[in-house]
Amino acid sequence: MNSSVVSKKLRPYQIFSLTRNININNFKQKIFFAHRARLDLKSINTGDPRLKKEIARAWRVVGRNIPILIQGVSGTGKGVFARAFHNSGPRSVRPFIELDCASLSNEFLEPELFGRLSRGSGREGFYDNGIINSALGGTIYFKNVNNMPLALQSRLCRLIDGCSETYNTSWSEISYDISLVFSTNSILKDCYLRGEIREDLYYRICSLVINLSPLRERTDIRQLANYILEFLGARGEQLSFSEDALKAIEENDWPNNISELLGAICTAISMLRNGEKVINNI
Repeated sequence: MNSSVVSKKLRPYQIFSLTRNININNFKQKIFFAHRARLDLKSINTGDPRLKKEIARAWRVVGRNIPILIQGVSGTGKGVFARAFHNSGPRSVRPFIELDCASLSNEFLEPELFGRLSRGSGREGFYDNGIINSALGGTIYFKNVNNMPLALQSRLCRLIDGCSETYNTSWSEISYDISLVFSTNSILKDCYLRGEIREDLYYRICSLVINLSPLRERTDIRQLANYILEFLGARGEQLSFSEDALKAIEENDWPNNISELLGAICTAISMLRNGEKVINNI
């Protein structure tokens, strides 16, 4: 790693971004993103009709400042879909910043997300030194938005008003060129009824909802498994599954969905002996 990068004072979310790339506990997830340039809405379409329909809906707002919400139980690939959405349009060359709202506190999120208000230099009314400023032209992905503290949700509403083509009106004080993507692992309306989401935030982020099905309900499990194997064997290895292995993949319920399938395939690869190219057990 460049010494100038290490010696530079990093903000907490930047430190997290660096350390999570070398955290051995996240190895299986990070190797899946080894070729992020290839990860877009077209590449994640592995044949399931319901997924194909959701991808088509997402394509219609690629590159536009319209917030989208991705719903699905744990492990269904919400983060993958968010990054694929980002990579599918003109924002792909700009930052993609993921924030897990469940792990953030009021003390962290307020200054780090919104930064400080500029004074002088012709930038009155703009926020500097925050995640928002770092993400200009790109995408911010709010994971588990229903876990964001209620006290900060009103500020998030103001951010949406400044980024959204729908809500960007004369009374919005600031306008940002940022795509906002949100996700929950439960139905957003249920979160609202439980009091986890403010009413004003609920109606701002539920206009375009992408629903991801559990793996057991998908019809493209074979194609998905081969797609994952292609990424994990990207070092030049021509790996494949035996028919028995593919049948086992289809017959498993996969309660933790794609995350569990990814872990199983990683383990199967690590169990191959030198020279073996076919996975027989999964």
